[in-house]
Amino acid sequence: MATNAVPKEILLKRVVLLDKADALEGEKRKLLADIETLDRAARIFDPSYTPQTVGKRPKIQAKKPSSMLPASELTASIGKIVRLASEPMTTSAIAVAVAEAKGLPADDKRKADALVQRVRTILNGLERTKVVEGIRTEGDRSVMWRIPLRQVG
Repeated sequence: MATNAVPKEILLKRVVLLDKADALEGEKRKLLADIETLDRAARIFDPSYTPQTVGKRPKIQAKKPSSMLPASELTASIGKIVRLASEPMTTSAIAVAVAEAKGLPADDKRKADALVQRVRTILNGLERTKVVEGIRTEGDRSVMWRIPLRQVG
């Protein structure tokens, strides 16, 4: 009999996210129906009304430095670095290791700080899904990261 190698926490998190996605999809359909109702009401007052003339907001995208890695590639690199580490690592040390592994320039402080922040954000997300474990020190100001220890029994 084959055993499933995927940790149950990951499978449970996937189920929770699918449920949330279904709920959001239903909410989106209701909102779109409400918008259509408002558009019909607006046409009562102004038959020439078209939805394109009102309410469109431009999409704002956060700018990231051009030398940054895509989130998926950065997440994979972080996971590999933490997995191969012989001892827990700080967020800054992981960011430096990512920069070295990916050949990112280390001379620009702004980009280095942005990379540390992105690494911190990704590590916090990985901690929530129990992929990594954060060991808090110095009153929660410093975090050492490692792969969670497996519990036996």
